[in-house]
Amino acid sequence: MRRLPVNLSLPLFLFWPFGSFLLALFNIKSKVSAVVYVLFSTLFGYSFTFQSEGADSYRIALVFRDYFQSTSFQGTIELFKEGGITDIYLKLSYVIFKQFTDNPRFLFAWFGFVFGIFSYLSLRYLLDFKFEKNTKMLFVITLIFFSFYPLASVNGVRFNTAALIFFCSIINLFVYKKPIWLIGLFSTILIHFSFIIVIPIIIGLLLLRPYFSSERKNYKWVYIVFFITLIASLVIPTNFFSIGFLQDSDLISNSVSRKFDMYNSDDASRLRADRLESSLFLNVSRYFDYIIKVFILLLVLSLKKHSKNLNLLREHRSFIFIVLLFMSFGFIASSVPSGIRFLSIGYMFFYYLFFQIFNRNRFKQFEKFIFFMPLVYSFRILYAIVFLSISLTDSVIWYGNFFWILFA
Repeated sequence: MRRLPVNLSLPLFLFWPFGSFLLALFNIKSKVSAVVYVLFSTLFGYSFTFQSEGADSYRIALVFRDYFQSTSFQGTIELFKEGGITDIYLKLSYVIFKQFTDNPRFLFAWFGFVFGIFSYLSLRYLLDFKFEKNTKMLFVITLIFFSFYPLASVNGVRFNTAALIFFCSIINLFVYKKPIWLIGLFSTILIHFSFIIVIPIIIGLLLLRPYFSSERKNYKWVYIVFFITLIASLVIPTNFFSIGFLQDSDLISNSVSRKFDMYNSDDASRLRADRLESSLFLNVSRYFDYIIKVFILLLVLSLKKHSKNLNLLREHRSFIFIVLLFMSFGFIASSVPSGIRFLSIGYMFFYYLFFQIFNRNRFKQFEKFIFFMPLVYSFRILYAIVFLSISLTDSVIWYGNFFWILFA
């Protein structure tokens, strides 16, 4: 029964792509589902309308339409090396697609394709284990997990694409122990420069992995660091600190210093302030952020209470402490400009881990937390998944066939 709709999803894609996408979700592990998921993500990116002036996609489309056709591939790389641009993924995409089109829809189809690959992989890793009974509650956790970077996140293509690559890299490095994913980890800098801040932290945690794998160690200090940083983040306002000190450091090159200068410039600060003032999501989400942090605090306390009785794979048991420390970094990062975005990645790690924990440990107390999750994350689900998907795209993506969407 599960194979039938999944096998039909690929031919259905021509007649109703969105319905094909929904069918593919019945069995995300199948190769057919992988193809349909990425195809729909590509078409989803293509369906962007670029009419919302407050959206990143609107500004990217404006720049792309006016981008100089004479800008070369090599020239863009040299500009990046000199520190003239902070990262290279977006600008190289401009150069490549500007050779044959001025239509930003094709550019965002490419963004949707790349985003879709890593969005699919993140879900695949989440569900890469045998399910126990009561999958309805597992679905709730999956929905929360997906809400941090749904397909509409293609709108903020640079950071959000890098965030998914970062997530997939960390899972492969710490859970599946595949060092080849160091390439994925370092590639995030080329997509969004801010990841240069977190990579040294991840390398440090990789070196400490044998320490966290020991069952004889006492990890109480990890919980203490987590609780202190979480509580501090409730008191210290967002953007309280500046990262300007990094650009004056003797430890970084002139090129990197110029990139920090661009990222921490007065113009960039004003742009972030303008977005905060004009964005409904940023204003309302601040209040939900407090609720989420309190919810996470209570959930981690519950996990600690049951820590000695948890039935977990060895790699997931050691990964708990890695995730808690990364979330601690996220709480600290939320007090610097735009740093709160790293906390969203930390939450994504946390719900990946909680999915594995609940799947193997059906404690009643965990079920109570899951019951309240849709309420706690209601704003994120409604805004990031529903509202943005509808407001940023042409409505034909939801009911049209492939050719109708393509020529709409």
